[in-house]
Formats: sequence, structure tokens, C-alpha cells
Amino acid sequence: MSAPANILVVDADPARAGAAAEILAGAGYTVRCEAGVADARAAALDGVTDMVILWHDLRGAADLCERVKMHEPSRHVQILVAAPPSHGAGREFRIWADEFVPIPIEPADLLRRVKAQVRVKQCQESLTRRSAGVPMEGDPCVEPGDANRRLPADAVQVMAHELNQPLTSIMGYAE
Repeated sequence: MSAPANILVVDADPARAGAAAEILAGAGYTVRCEAGVADARAAALDGVTDMVILWHDLRGAADLCERVKMHEPSRHVQILVAAPPSHGAGREFRIWADEFVPIPIEPADLLRRVKAQVRVKQCQESLTRRSAGVPMEGDPCVEPGDANRRLPADAVQVMAHELNQPLTSIMGYAE
């Protein structure tokens, strides 16, 4: 079994960050909390972090998103931006964020979204390795015995979700 995903929660509100960390740790994830973007920058770029969850209203949050995605060791890190449904996410968030999490959010919904994004990260890394010709034992996105031909149905569903996510964002913005 693989190690639990490393999640970085970035929020200036310690109560909100603590509640999110408690939910995620209870589901078996390794969680770190940082109060601000400056404190989170090194942790987000360390090559160990699998996901960053941050709040839309943090100063420098969009810059952090861009740096994470442009930095080679962290380019597959999934970024979830927590924002109220009425918030019109800025262009920079729409470019760099992998998913928007509406706040407030039910714990089960947060865990579902985190699980899906961790799976996306695993598949992105797997596809990057395979495209470079580096086979991986126990590839999370390939069914056993079929390592070079077919992705499992749930990986296809995750990819379909990722293609659909921008459409959902556009529809939400239009509303």
C-alpha cells in the first residue's frame, strides 16, 4: 500500500485550518497547516506535497498557485481553492487551480474531492513516467497485466471529470 497523501492546508484562520486538518487527518492523510502564503511557499514546492488547499482571500495565493505549477518537482501538485459560491474566482485562479471547493463544505464532500484529486495526481505522475519510458511497479492508473495498453475505468472517470471541471466553472461563473 502506498504512503498517505501529503496535504498542505493554507489558511490565516487557525480554527478553519484546524477543522480541515482534523477532517483530513481522520481520513488517513498527512496534513500540515500554514497560516500564510509566505510560510507555505517552501512546503508547497518541496516535491513531497501532493495537494495544497488554500483560501481564495489570502494575499499572494494566486502567485503561490502559479509557482507550484511552474516548478518542476511540484508541477503535479493538485491545488484546491476554497471560495464561497458567490466568489468570482480571478483569472489567475482559473488558470492554475485544479478545483474550486465551495465553502462552507460538508466533510464528506471535502474528502471525496480530495480523494479524487489525489488520484488525478497519481495518474498524472504515472502518465509522465510512462511517456518517459519509465515503468512503475504497481502503477495506480494501470490494471495489472495490461501495463502498456489500458487505463482502468475509474482513471477514465477521473480524467473525464477533469475535462468537465472547466465547464462546471464556466457555468458557475455564468450563473
